[in-house]
Amino acid sequence: MYQQLRNQVMFSENDTKFYIAEVLLGLQTLHSNNFIHRDLKPENLLLDLKGHIHFADFGLTKMFKQKSDYHYTFCGTPE
Repeated sequence: MYQQLRNQVMFSENDTKFYIAEVLLGLQTLHSNNFIHRDLKPENLLLDLKGHIHFADFGLTKMFKQKSDYHYTFCGTPE
């Protein structure tokens, strides 16, 4: 996704809606399985040959036991 953003600068409205929907579905799947990604950025969103998004770099992912669990550790990229 990062490279796509650099090459294209701006997405069309339809492409934007598609990518946002795919990211939200991915987050919904992770959260429904009790995982928090914690390092979501364009560099960690990969596009396959059909243009679908895949999440990458699960090194900072945390599992939570209850929806009320909080994670206070700072992590991610400063940018």
